[in-house]
Amino acid sequence: MGEAASIEWGANRVGHSKLRLVKSYTQYAFWRGMVAGLMETGTYVVPVAGNHETQCKSCGKKAKVENENAWRANMGDLILDTTRLTGILGEEATDVDTDRVTIDGADGLTTDQSKLTYSFDFRGSHFVVINTDPVGKDSHAPTSWLSADLSAAAARGVKHIFVFGHKPAFTYYYGNGVALPTSPSGLDIDSAARDAFWNVIVKYGAVYFCGHEHIFNVSQHAAADLR
Repeated sequence: MGEAASIEWGANRVGHSKLRLVKSYTQYAFWRGMVAGLMETGTYVVPVAGNHETQCKSCGKKAKVENENAWRANMGDLILDTTRLTGILGEEATDVDTDRVTIDGADGLTTDQSKLTYSFDFRGSHFVVINTDPVGKDSHAPTSWLSADLSAAAARGVKHIFVFGHKPAFTYYYGNGVALPTSPSGLDIDSAARDAFWNVIVKYGAVYFCGHEHIFNVSQHAAADLR
């Protein structure tokens, strides 16, 4: 998920940066064309940003505000087009929170996270999308915001909670014969922050869906204080 485009910004290379930006917008356009058929045949697509959307590889795999802005420019109309969603699925999404300009200061985020981290209710379930590579906090989840969001959802009496983010909380190692990475590729690069995130997931009985490693894997993990 979240593999729509890759945006690069090189210091003192304005020409190259502009070309990369044009290329990324082209990739977004191709992605939109690929999923258009789903929207036309009964499936509403909810986008999730990944590291290829927010980070700059040539900058040391760091998220850039230009890339966050490019995400909103190309995906913002889908997050969340309540009229189209209702037309496709026959029911409204409620308690929609997509236009949050800033996230709770406790998460240490300083850039606009609207349409990157967002949530809504649908048919008695709560759906959350988080940006796992925000500017200044790469490979981190907005745990404080998530805790407040899930608390409010639980108070509304939702039956199920589903959280979607690009990077895994627990890096999956492929097994024998595969070289292990020199460091975790997910949120576990900062184990204390990952544990705080996972405690929230466990507390509210949520299911976390993620991508990044390009392989199918299912796992179950206890809260940090129970491991």
